[in-house]
Amino acid sequence: MSYSETVSIVCAALAGIVLLVFIGLRVRRSLLWHRGSPDSSAPEASEAPQEAVPPAVPAAVQVPQPVQASQVLAAEAVANPAPNPDGAVNSKPITSQEIVSRLKVLPTVQAEIEKTKYQGTKVEWTLYFSSLMLKAQSQVEVSLLNANDTFPAVSFIVEINQYPELRTIKQGMPVVVRGGISSVYSMYIVLTDVQLSFPDSAGLDN
Repeated sequence: MSYSETVSIVCAALAGIVLLVFIGLRVRRSLLWHRGSPDSSAPEASEAPQEAVPPAVPAAVQVPQPVQASQVLAAEAVANPAPNPDGAVNSKPITSQEIVSRLKVLPTVQAEIEKTKYQGTKVEWTLYFSSLMLKAQSQVEVSLLNANDTFPAVSFIVEINQYPELRTIKQGMPVVVRGGISSVYSMYIVLTDVQLSFPDSAGLDN
């Protein structure tokens, strides 16, 4: 074989190898493209479910409005009305018997506290003369009872010169006494700033 023929064969072989390599690269590229085409659509497919995700807070959900402080205070005022310390005493006229009856059913300590609530209460009672005791100079301590000589007794100090009827008054005669409660005890009540009137004064011996 001549030199020229050998060169031709080598060149043909090299050309064939180059052609085979080129064809192989094209085939490989084509295969990769076909394999990669589904992956290229994957982001679009993955994006679709994200668009379908509903919002975290539905529009129909209503956020509760905060309760106004004034409404809370008004509700508490209705449920828990403010106590009236004088309501049990001054809301209506109360008799001496009612006072001691209320205190009698209370425990001792509570009764002592309750007694102070009556101090200063203005009263007007029609009671009945029981007795009097001479005090310093012209003052006398008068004791009155309820009807049928029932307790509690009501006592007070007045000037006998201001009420001459006391000089001749008889036991059981009615006396209208007006004044303020000074002290309350289990069997008697002490009044102060007293004013007296005598419904049966016309029948008294002067």
